Amino acid sequence: MRERAGAHGCQLHTKETKRPKSRLGAYLANKVSNLSARLHPKVTEVFLDESYCNVNHTAGSSWVVKHSPRYVANGAGQRYCIVGAGSVFVKNGGLCAEWVPGSIKSWPSHLKGDGDYHGNFTGELFELWFEELCQLLQSRYGPCRIHMDGAAYHKVIEDPAPASSKTKAVMVKWLNEHGVTVGVNDYTKKQLEQLIAQPTNVRVFALLTRQNHQLPTVP
Repeated sequence: MRERAGAHGCQLHTKETKRPKSRLGAYLANKVSNLSARLHPKVTEVFLDESYCNVNHTAGSSWVVKHSPRYVANGAGQRYCIVGAGSVFVKNGGLCAEWVPGSIKSWPSHLKGDGDYHGNFTGELFELWFEELCQLLQSRYGPCRIHMDGAAYHKVIEDPAPASSKTKAVMVKWLNEHGVTVGVNDYTKKQLEQLIAQPTNVRVFALLTRQNHQLPTVP
């Protein structure tokens, strides 16, 4: 409630309305909440990402001795995918950062296209690596905040709901397995679809929960 002067000097009371936070605003507020007065993380922050490198990779421009030739291998060579995680934490009162020991992995890419190296990193591969990472983090730092982008394979659905193309029998079986008691003849297919529609459980979140880690949602 806020007071302001009216046309004749009387006090008018106006009600302030709070604007809902944007997704970005909520994300930033969540990040700031983990900072101490010295702007050090209260809980270890972990950042992970994937990239690639070709065996014969060379920089487009570089310094060389004048009149000295620069030799470049013919062709880009075999491509390798790389994944790793870095951590930022406080140790003995000081701010520290390091690659999480044992987190960096690489493997040869089998896709020839240059467009999207993410195609070499499936949900199954990511889940195996991420599960090991969560255990490493817990043993080295305790509960952490893990930051990652929204690549599709980061969000593999745990026990996905049946698609609308499935039969009523399949839908009913799935609902019964999830604690919803229905019969094949109790509802129309459209009604079953509405019963099935619910927030999905992503396996990544299940892995995080088991190790008490947090995953701030990136907008």
